[in-house]
Amino acid sequence: MFVVALSGWWTVGWLAFAAVVVVVAVLVLLITSVARKIDSEAREIVAGLDGVSGKTRALRDVGLTHVAVRRITNGLRRARGGGAAPAPNVGIGPGMRTPGPRPAQAQHWTRREN
Repeated sequence: MFVVALSGWWTVGWLAFAAVVVVVAVLVLLITSVARKIDSEAREIVAGLDGVSGKTRALRDVGLTHVAVRRITNGLRRARGGGAAPAPNVGIGPGMRTPGPRPAQAQHWTRREN
């Protein structure tokens, strides 16, 4: 019985086990290497986006500046005896509309859907 236990089939089993362990180790190393590359590229992307965000931060204030200029301009017109400028269109793009009552079917729409 002991001779059967040391026959060639046990050797084949141990070799198959060793091959599986080697394949798993190689896959783990490959996955770790790809994860490190992804991490470094993600850090570069975040740094680039932070740079873009810093460069475009002033654009956030353009709307407030527009409102302030409009108020000043309307105040100057009133002070000179003229009327205020007509109300501007609201929105951006082809869906711009003038301020005023909205149609009944559009009252549930959000600004993004207009």
